[in-house]
Amino acid sequence: MVFLTNQSREEHHFVNPNEQPSVGINEKYNAAKGDASVKTSIERRVIKVFISSTFKDMQKERDYLMNTIFPELKRIAAKRNVTFVPIDLRWGITEEESKSGKVMELCLQEIDNAIPFFIGIIGERYGWCPPVEEFRKSRLLREKYPWVEQDIEQGLSVTEMEMQYGVLRRKERINAAFFTTGGTWDAPVGGRIAKLKRAIIKDGRYPIIDSFTPEEFGKKVKNMYLQFLEQYFPEVPSEETDRLSQALIAESHADIYIPVEENEEVIDAFLAQDERPALIIKGEQGVGKTALLSGCLYKNGKALERQTAYHFFNYQRKSIYSIIKQFEEKMSKENVKLLIVNRFDDYTENEQQSFFEWYTSLEHQPKLIITILDYYQQLSPIANISLSFDMEPLAESYRRQFITEYLKHFGKKLSETQTNVILTHPLCTNMLILKTILDELLLFGKFELLDHRIAELLDAKTPANFFQKVLERFEKQYGRKQIRAFFSAASLTYFGLKSEDLIGIADVDMKELEFSLSTALKDLKKIKFEYQHFEDNFQEYLVNRDGFISLAHTYMLKAVEERYLADDKAEKKLRKKIIEQLELHIGISKVTEKCNGRVEEVAYQYMMLGNKSDLEYFLESDVPRTYLKKNQPDLFNTLLEIATSEE
Repeated sequence: MVFLTNQSREEHHFVNPNEQPSVGINEKYNAAKGDASVKTSIERRVIKVFISSTFKDMQKERDYLMNTIFPELKRIAAKRNVTFVPIDLRWGITEEESKSGKVMELCLQEIDNAIPFFIGIIGERYGWCPPVEEFRKSRLLREKYPWVEQDIEQGLSVTEMEMQYGVLRRKERINAAFFTTGGTWDAPVGGRIAKLKRAIIKDGRYPIIDSFTPEEFGKKVKNMYLQFLEQYFPEVPSEETDRLSQALIAESHADIYIPVEENEEVIDAFLAQDERPALIIKGEQGVGKTALLSGCLYKNGKALERQTAYHFFNYQRKSIYSIIKQFEEKMSKENVKLLIVNRFDDYTENEQQSFFEWYTSLEHQPKLIITILDYYQQLSPIANISLSFDMEPLAESYRRQFITEYLKHFGKKLSETQTNVILTHPLCTNMLILKTILDELLLFGKFELLDHRIAELLDAKTPANFFQKVLERFEKQYGRKQIRAFFSAASLTYFGLKSEDLIGIADVDMKELEFSLSTALKDLKKIKFEYQHFEDNFQEYLVNRDGFISLAHTYMLKAVEERYLADDKAEKKLRKKIIEQLELHIGISKVTEKCNGRVEEVAYQYMMLGNKSDLEYFLESDVPRTYLKKNQPDLFNTLLEIATSEE
């Protein structure tokens, strides 16, 4: 691998957002938004990265970024309350736009939106060289990017124009790097490609890297953007993590929120009245409850957000007692007028009761909004002091607007025909399914097969059928055996499984991550690190309750049951494997912290297997009996009664 620059590798550094960038950009090539856009993106805690390359010879590299590296960077960024947005324009320009000369203007606008982040990849193809008619057809190019005409007359490809405009012609240094997969930088191929490479080398300000495999390329990009995250957005203190995480959830939903007047009127009317202090919002999973509340929080200049203590359900599921503490901390510092708890139905009856007792004991009681799934009924006594709102699916016009606005964040657009195909499918009245379809399309990189991919995703009659399509993609990326074992184990657990137990049960990840369980005792730390990459990509379908992981996504749960667990023998075999794995940690001599959660889970698995004698034997063993009697006496008595009953 070659790394060329006029500076040494140690001396080379990327633009610091805290430094004042040089203002003297060549006016001929000045971006429309200029330095103000850099400041805005940093202030908004957004990293939007533009990927420039020819398409046909870079499918594997782009696919590896979009399917493996960028999801991981997105998760890491989210932990710092940063939104990571890749701009991959392999599709997203409609046929109508292409005919009207908008290809170049859309590319250049997305470069402006992404500054100061840019990835350039050079292969063996120079790329499409547009005719001058493309420039003349576009009023925007003539007014905003007049230099394009000269570039076209000189025979530059769109790819080189992107690299020249986005990086090389700027006097201020930005966060860019160039990679090649077609020959080395020392021995370039092709006259125009060689000339472009020499221009990059002569510039001397940017990393220049030979990358011979998609994996090698992906690793370099990942390390580079980890550096950017550290430089722009240093890790926040642990006490700030929860607040920033919640803010990111609310902001990300507010960004894609489509206002519905009737729904907002319900929120406004509730806040204006004094008869009932609480509002319960019901709706099916994916109907848009979180988006509605986030949108209301952030409208009118975040006026309501500043007066609200809120908790939205996410992968790291906090106990109700942690949420109460979080609310109390904000109430001690600010005049809080509203409390919001999303997915209140996910908490146990005891937790719900504790929250209600705390809430009703407050001397100055803020308004309270909770959301629950539509089928959930157990909310007494909160229901006695609450108004109720049953949220309906969005009308087609709102969902059409959502498709447009959501894809716009990524520089993409569907044709009217493609949009209509999606909107007319019965499953796409559900916003969760609609958004998942769009997310799947964002990962897809072949424009000529886009219609086929849409048809594949929509070939489903139920939500479970649809999410099996998502599982199919996971299987292609990680292997069917491991995806089946991982999701099946996560679906069969009741109390949740520790990461190290999922490693043993699901055999993650033998092929892709290049380790085997035989190394577990010697190098568990390394395995857990590699496994975390595997787990991170599935966080939207999981919940982590104090280190215990299970499936949180009801549609995915049903999909897993239908796809992997229809055979009773397969289910029983996996339950036995869960027991074997957990009993390794429980031990036989004394109660340790490793028993926490595992003893309960083993007892549950024995119960689900229907083998009363094995369950009774386990409960009468020294460690499980001692642990359960001390920590879960009611559960112990219930399980023992089940084990010893004659029925």
